[in-house]
Amino acid sequence: MNSLIKEVTAKFENYENCKAAETLEQFVVEDLSSWYIRRSRGRTDNDFFATSYSIFVNLIIIISPIVPH
Repeated sequence: MNSLIKEVTAKFENYENCKAAETLEQFVVEDLSSWYIRRSRGRTDNDFFATSYSIFVNLIIIISPIVPH
């Protein structure tokens, strides 16, 4: 997550919004959905929910500059 934040922030600072969106899409589709969520199915412990909450909050913050577009 930290490397995603750094990479997307750098792309936004260089006005590469399309590349930032592609990086975010790749993270959500490949890393979050295909890897983390699928491997965590059936888990109902607090660690899973705390980690998921943290990921989603950070993702919302990162994606906010391009959400209206």
